[in-house]
Amino acid sequence: MISTLKRPVFKLSVLSALLLFFSIAFGEELWSDYWMYYAFIEMFIVASGGMVLVWSIIFWFDKPLYRLVWLPCCINVLTAAIVIFMPLNWLRNKVWFTIRHHGYEAAANMALNAKSDTAGIYLYPLPGRYHSLSAGGGEAYVIRQKDAKAVFFYTLRQQDSKKGFVKIDDGKKIDQYLQYLCNEVYIVKPMGGNWYYVSGD
Repeated sequence: MISTLKRPVFKLSVLSALLLFFSIAFGEELWSDYWMYYAFIEMFIVASGGMVLVWSIIFWFDKPLYRLVWLPCCINVLTAAIVIFMPLNWLRNKVWFTIRHHGYEAAANMALNAKSDTAGIYLYPLPGRYHSLSAGGGEAYVIRQKDAKAVFFYTLRQQDSKKGFVKIDDGKKIDQYLQYLCNEVYIVKPMGGNWYYVSGD
C-alpha cells in the first residue's frame, strides 16, 4: 500500500491547518495592527483551506487503497472544529499574559506614574520593550480619577469593540471602572492580583 504521508494533499492539509490555526489564534492582535492586510490574508487562508478540504475528501474516496487515506480529511475537519468551537484568541492571550506578567506589572506602574500629577483619561505610549503588550499601536489606556486608577492593555482595539487586560487599584471593585473602559461590557474575567480581562464596546 502507498503511504498517504508522501502525497501533496497530506502536506497541503497540514500547511493549511497550521496557517488557519495560527491566523485565528493571533487574529485579534493582527486585526488591531494590520486590519486591511489581515482581512485579505485571512480570506485567502480560509478559501484555500476549503479547497484543500474538498480535495482531501475526493482523495479519500478516490484512493481507497492508500494507507491512512482518511488522514488529510481528518486533519482539515479537526482544525475547522477547533477554530470554530475553541476560543483560540482568549487562550493565547491568557498564556501570553501569564508568560509576560512581570512585564505587564512594570508597564502598568510606569503608565500610572508617568503623569502622576495629571487627572483624567488618556492614552500612554508604551516604551519599546513594552510596546507589544498592547495591540493597535502599543498604547495603554490610563484612568486617573479621584476614586479610580487603572491601566488597560488592548488585545483587540477597534472603534466599536475592545478587549484587553486591566489592572485596577488595590481594594477597589472592577465595577467602579467598567464605565470608563467600555460603553457596554460583555465579559469580565478575574486574572488574579487586581488584574481582569474585559471585553466590550
